[in-house]
Amino acid sequence: MNNLDKKINSLDLLRGIAGYGVAITHYIFFNKGNSNFEYYSFIFVEIFFILSGFVLFKQLNKVYKEKKNLKVFYLRRWYRTIPLYIIALVFFTVLTNSYNLDFIKYIFFSQKILPEFVSKDY
Repeated sequence: MNNLDKKINSLDLLRGIAGYGVAITHYIFFNKGNSNFEYYSFIFVEIFFILSGFVLFKQLNKVYKEKKNLKVFYLRRWYRTIPLYIIALVFFTVLTNSYNLDFIKYIFFSQKILPEFVSKDY
């Protein structure tokens, strides 16, 4: 096994902590109105994206070497991201009791395509 095939668990852990940091700071900002936490989220986002490059390098290297892996790479990313997005969206809607057109807007990814679809856009 060469050095490119090694998985560094500490990077995955730090990336996960950064992801939770983004979520928590956004939650505090939107619910408590404390703008300081929005600035902290920038730091967590930067850490998350930088570490994502290291964590995903092995997969991206395979795609670079053999283009047929590109479809598999995007399908895996889609299947790992979209179900969690939908679960989080439903959970947030139920938790906040905000059954409105925003749910439709976000479930169909049209929040930025039709910005005036509803009066309140986050």
